[in-house]
Amino acid sequence: MAEMFLDDLEREIALVKGEVDKDILRRRQYREKLYRRKPRDEEERKILTLIARNKWEKAEREGKIMYFSPTEWYYELEK
Repeated sequence: MAEMFLDDLEREIALVKGEVDKDILRRRQYREKLYRRKPRDEEERKILTLIARNKWEKAEREGKIMYFSPTEWYYELEK
């Protein structure tokens, strides 16, 4: 592993910082914001609600949700 002094590292970062900032801004400029353009219909909302509720109940049965109080809980996400 190569060793480097902090001053040398800061100098190298300063040399490319402007280009990196420009690249980040250029990429951000062309990225579209993703959002739904039309509202979900009633049937789709009901189906998605059922799916979410079933997943939550399954997680409760499997012990993946720990309740600390009525307003505070922890949900262990799947890996």
